[in-house]
Amino acid sequence: MKINKILLFALGTTAIISCASVAKPSTIDTGKEIAKVESQWENLKVLPQDISEEELKGLMREFNTSLGVKCNHCHAPNAEGKMDFASDAKKEKGFARHMMTMTQELNKNHFDYDEADKKKVSCFTCHQGSVKPKKITDLNVTEVPKLNSAPAK
Repeated sequence: MKINKILLFALGTTAIISCASVAKPSTIDTGKEIAKVESQWENLKVLPQDISEEELKGLMREFNTSLGVKCNHCHAPNAEGKMDFASDAKKEKGFARHMMTMTQELNKNHFDYDEADKKKVSCFTCHQGSVKPKKITDLNVTEVPKLNSAPAK
């Protein structure tokens, strides 16, 4: 009799634990996590839809540094005065998309770009902390070498 009670208790406990672990909502895949990743960002036209928040923020910080600007340079505020990151109200956001596409094409088509490598050309390559890219006349160059000439001795 004592063995039957212990066996019954053990079986009952196992059944309760099994049912609890099966019915646990966090273990049921409803597909919502996949949908959340696919629709996490609004209005991405050049960047990948599955970019992580960490990657996106890092890229935005890179733009801030490369152009010497803050978020409101490209992003417009909403009616409440908060940044509306999805808005296309500012023309600078369109320029940024164009420049990102150009940089991607330069790296891919002219620098034997490999995703595993670091970027060859970036915003900083030309902008160097300024909204307007540097021109050769802005640089402190006294003599511009000619392309098809022998090196100076």
